[in-house]
Amino acid sequence: MEPQGVPAEKSVGSVDPKVLRQTIEDLQVTSPWPGFFKALCSISIMGVLIWVSLTRESTFSFVLWACATAFFYSSIFLLTHDAIHHTLTGWKWFDEIFPRVLAYPMLWYHGIYSALHKIHHKMNGNDINDPERPQYTEREYRSVGPVRQWMIRNQWWLNCFVWGGFGFLFKHYWQAYKFYNKSREVRLAIWTDVVGVLAVQAFINLWAYSVDNWWRAFAFFLILERVMGAFHQFRSHIEHYGLWGKEANPFETQIRNSRNLRTTRFMSLYVDHLNYHSVHHAFPRIPFYHLREAHQRLLALYKRFGRPMAEDTSYLRTGWRLATNPVVVREETQQVIPIANL
Repeated sequence: MEPQGVPAEKSVGSVDPKVLRQTIEDLQVTSPWPGFFKALCSISIMGVLIWVSLTRESTFSFVLWACATAFFYSSIFLLTHDAIHHTLTGWKWFDEIFPRVLAYPMLWYHGIYSALHKIHHKMNGNDINDPERPQYTEREYRSVGPVRQWMIRNQWWLNCFVWGGFGFLFKHYWQAYKFYNKSREVRLAIWTDVVGVLAVQAFINLWAYSVDNWWRAFAFFLILERVMGAFHQFRSHIEHYGLWGKEANPFETQIRNSRNLRTTRFMSLYVDHLNYHSVHHAFPRIPFYHLREAHQRLLALYKRFGRPMAEDTSYLRTGWRLATNPVVVREETQQVIPIANL
């Protein structure tokens, strides 16, 4: 589809925000049914996988099925992200309740993350206090000792393969604490999530203990935590690492400070189409099933304006490049600087 409202001639510079909005306006409407049926099918398959995993007699079979469950859970867990923006179904009650069904069994505090994620959308690329800023500043890097500097240089490896899911939990709890006195939504979310997580965990553990299966349930949780933690640390790092700096308008700040990835149709489906991440950041009201179309329209629009949108190829290739080329943000100039050049 040809972008709407685009002048015939090319022009170099920022794209008019009005033109950006017009280009994708019809895609910012959420129908409840795609997300509802995806959620219903996902939770049904998840229930079967959990039952099959926990009823395996051999340890090998149990671990194999637990890993399969973790990989599936990693993908459907991204439905909680759609729910934050109320683009899963558009039914506010459903988009508030369903993600907690997915999140609380893994100790994940959906309300806290929801509040922080909305702050992230406002601060991405232009405010160093962004709670999801993936790279450190030059000042932060220079202010710590050699061990901590080594950890910053190897941030990706540590996040994915050491800290994992528990590291993700701790990071966001810490960020929630920092925003506790600044955001009423964060304060409310903390208390709501603490009560919700404790209640769900009490139920799960009492059930596991009552059927004399507590240790297996605990081992199952640890397998999920390792696999899901590695995947989501990997994904979230790629989405923004190495990108920073304010642009001419808020839409372009989001577009230029988030990463789009060319990948296979399967991988795009697996990550809930968040490989079109700059599109999502610029227009968070676009539901997951319209992100690909929105991306195609914006590609054509920016090409017409002489400012091609940057894209990377492959999650694995991009992850390796970012992991082996650590950077920091120089606050004075808002530039991203390779640590090797310091």
